[in-house]
Amino acid sequence: MSPASPSPVQPSPPSSPSSLNFLKKIVHRFWRQRRVKAMEQGLESFVSSFALELSITHHPETAFKNSIPFSPRPLRSELKKIATRVEKGGLSLEESLTRGFARLNSETMTRATTILVHVIREGNSEEAIQSLHHLVESLRTNEHHTLRAYESQLTVYALVFIAFSAII
Repeated sequence: MSPASPSPVQPSPPSSPSSLNFLKKIVHRFWRQRRVKAMEQGLESFVSSFALELSITHHPETAFKNSIPFSPRPLRSELKKIATRVEKGGLSLEESLTRGFARLNSETMTRATTILVHVIREGNSEEAIQSLHHLVESLRTNEHHTLRAYESQLTVYALVFIAFSAII
């Protein structure tokens, strides 16, 4: 090789552990966000069944336990953990709910937890059940807006695809 020619391309070193850790963190955050979204979507069915059970049983802890089977899978597993902490850990239902949902970093779950804790403290009052119904309506409205936004994005993507196909 002559001194003027560029040096041959060196193979890139294998991925460093720090980049793998970074990639693991990103993947973990992605799956965690998906799980939280799934839990938020199932929150409406749990809260509505909790309101119904509360009006029937008149006891918040019993209503909570009876409402768990009516919630979808990711939320159901979290609610079972909360119920287990109440039974075996000696925590109150309010404290267990607060600890269980605090780590999720979700505004919707935090708001729902606040209302659920308020309802558990109030017991079977008309005001408490009414606040649960308002929460259910709010969750339905949020879901409706999310679906509308997705629908409009899908329409825009379809129009872009048609325009791009027409150009080619």
